[in-house]
Amino acid sequence: DNEVSKEVEEEYEEVNLKGTTPLQTFFAIFKGNVGPGCLSLPWAFSILGIPLGCAITAVITYLVSYNAWTLVRLKRTYLKDGKRGVTYSDVGERAYGTKFRIVVDLSVILLQMAVCTIFISNMAENTSTMIRHTFLSSASTSAYTSAWQFLQHERVIMTILLLPACTLLSSLPNLKALAPSIALASVLMFASFLLIGYIIYHDWSHGYQNYQNSNGIPIQWSKVPLATCAIMYALEGDQLILPIEAAMMHPRKHFTKTFVWSMAGICLLFCVFASCCVVAFGFVDDGSITAFLVGRIHNNEGDNVVLVVDDDSLDDAWDSSSTSRIAFLANAVVSVSLLFTYPLQLFPVLGLVGQIVARKQ
Repeated sequence: DNEVSKEVEEEYEEVNLKGTTPLQTFFAIFKGNVGPGCLSLPWAFSILGIPLGCAITAVITYLVSYNAWTLVRLKRTYLKDGKRGVTYSDVGERAYGTKFRIVVDLSVILLQMAVCTIFISNMAENTSTMIRHTFLSSASTSAYTSAWQFLQHERVIMTILLLPACTLLSSLPNLKALAPSIALASVLMFASFLLIGYIIYHDWSHGYQNYQNSNGIPIQWSKVPLATCAIMYALEGDQLILPIEAAMMHPRKHFTKTFVWSMAGICLLFCVFASCCVVAFGFVDDGSITAFLVGRIHNNEGDNVVLVVDDDSLDDAWDSSSTSRIAFLANAVVSVSLLFTYPLQLFPVLGLVGQIVARKQ
């Protein structure tokens, strides 16, 4: 048995000689977790406060990492039978039987469908926020009331309008066809973080002073569970751990260290990003930081755009001719990025449903 297991392991390592390097694996894990879910972190930290927010982020990152690593260990045990391409459902079936495979299938489908629902909701929220503020800032006084009544339902309308585009992109047949969409979404997401970073830099001095004067942000204990769920949702790449590990060159030698360092870096990035947003902007009351930044813009007089904020000093620091345009641009970039990321999130559901149908046949 030991000789057979050794032969299988050597064959497994030989198959992956052309796999990804530790550095490439590091960025694959990093990229899989740093996505649109990060945009809700500033809201979560506004509920939890920075110290508690960082602590909960660290704990959740550890739990998610431990669970992911447990799946990798189970997969390696299952691999001793000589089988490759092991999925979550395969691991569940091997551990607890055929009936448990159905539980895993349903869990993965429901999870990914929930993520896709959030994606569409965020796209609709971001897009409708831009349209609402752009339209109302240029609308005449006589048209203001009727326009506002129409835009009361703008999120529902934008969701309906976005569905055909999401459906069309989801019809791509395989991951190879999705590759350009995924690459474009990654570039757009990176660009949005750069734009948000510029706004943080622009507001930092006044925001930091206000944060010190207010002695931080009080914890809203009634909303702590919901904020914790938002942090958990931000770690959206756990479902990719098995294929990433399988694609690595010599995974048994290098994957453990690479995985630990990547998850530690992700945890640090989440804490720094959310904390900086809370310090620079104050209390973030929107689940999308880009929608929040656009929401701060309001038309007070003619075409002069200023920001509605609680503190006058922060309002004075805002440059309406440049930073407000960057906020609109960041929101638009995030919306497009979500649109092109949506098919990747739906793809596992389509593949799993196809497998279920094939097994029944």
